[in-house]
Amino acid sequence: MSENIHNLQQLANFYKNASLVNQRIGYSKRQEAEKFAILAIQNPEHRDECLIQEQEYLRRATARETIAERQLEYARICENPVNEYQNIINNLIDLLNRIRICQETQCSNNACQEILNLIETYCLKDSHMYEDYLQCCGHIN
Repeated sequence: MSENIHNLQQLANFYKNASLVNQRIGYSKRQEAEKFAILAIQNPEHRDECLIQEQEYLRRATARETIAERQLEYARICENPVNEYQNIINNLIDLLNRIRICQETQCSNNACQEILNLIETYCLKDSHMYEDYLQCCGHIN
């Protein structure tokens, strides 16, 4: 599971970086369009050609900006499971820390089994938390 999360993080970073590149290109295209708009004013004899070029650069800028927005959305989609997974990990760590005192207090076998099921459900059986849990709770063994 953690390899999948790592891959999602890398993919999110890729989309963020690609979005930045497309935002910069879009900005550059808008600057070029502005130059042609100024040229159209300064050179009335070439006004139509300059305005056509301005519109072309604006079209390209808009296309790049649209792509950049989509890439940011893809990055957010990739990050959402990562954040959810991190929340689950933090919740499980919190539960494990609480259950560590089970030798000092009476813990119910059902509670221990529920925590163990959570660990298994979220594919953490191979993680160090599973081993830590088994060591701190004697009721499961």
